[in-house]
Amino acid sequence: MLLHLPVGFAVAAALLEVWTWRDAAGRAVVVKLLATNALLALLTAAAGLVLAEQGDYPENALNWHRWAGVACALVAVAAWWLRARRGVAAGRAGIVALLIATTLAGHLGATLTHGDGLLAWSSRPPQATRLAGEDAARGEAVGDPAAGVLSEVHPLLEKHCVECHGPEKQKGRLRLDTLAAARAAGKSGERGVVPGDATASEILRRVELSRDDDEAMPPGERTPLTATERAELTAWVTGLAR
Repeated sequence: MLLHLPVGFAVAAALLEVWTWRDAAGRAVVVKLLATNALLALLTAAAGLVLAEQGDYPENALNWHRWAGVACALVAVAAWWLRARRGVAAGRAGIVALLIATTLAGHLGATLTHGDGLLAWSSRPPQATRLAGEDAARGEAVGDPAAGVLSEVHPLLEKHCVECHGPEKQKGRLRLDTLAAARAAGKSGERGVVPGDATASEILRRVELSRDDDEAMPPGERTPLTATERAELTAWVTGLAR
């Protein structure tokens, strides 16, 4: 809620500025909305800087969003000051800058959370998606090796894990869209997949945890693996060459 309140106040101030541009009382409300927005934007930026230390997202995308959020908060303060102290014309310029900054920071935040394909109808052409699914089911590597785009992992990882542990997002600094990445250690220091050793593979430990455990994967709000799926994934890890 804290994240979205500044967006609402910024839009409300802009709309009220347009609708009441000749109304002194309405203009006074605009100043109050901008002041509230500035305060909330500063709180949101501070909260974002704290959350950024969790390190669960790609560093480059995180840095862009981090500084866009800080800049947006500063622009919010400037917009309030201009509208309150420098008159209508300067205030309107500040409101326009605020809307631009809010849109940019919001887009970067959504991209950080949902990936670069957020605004695309599909991040992969339908034919490529179909072929990828067929090849993954056969356990084959697919994609363009020259570009480093491979799908070597088990289809169950593609189904349950890659959204949060893939090329766009790496929660816990763990990536599971390729076997090489899955074998690396995540933020916890544990390796996601240890070929031939089910007990040492962190993903298997996590999927077996009870749903009320904070470390359970997929997280509580997502569909868990069935007993059959967990057994299948365990058999796959055990059968991998060391």
